[in-house]
Amino acid sequence: MTGEEMTVGPAGTKVHRLLYFFGVGFVCRTAVDKWRELIGSHCRRNSKRAIHGLMITRQLQ
Repeated sequence: MTGEEMTVGPAGTKVHRLLYFFGVGFVCRTAVDKWRELIGSHCRRNSKRAIHGLMITRQLQ
């Protein structure tokens, strides 16, 4: 198979696929960042509750 036999599609579809690829990457990255933010806030909230619970039990003793 030589280079002359290969058919090349229009450049517009390649640019479209490239932009689509970067768009999907951006959406996935945003979702991962949001997930990390939610998990981080959940962990911080639970650790504050645990620390507060320790203070209350120490005051009762």
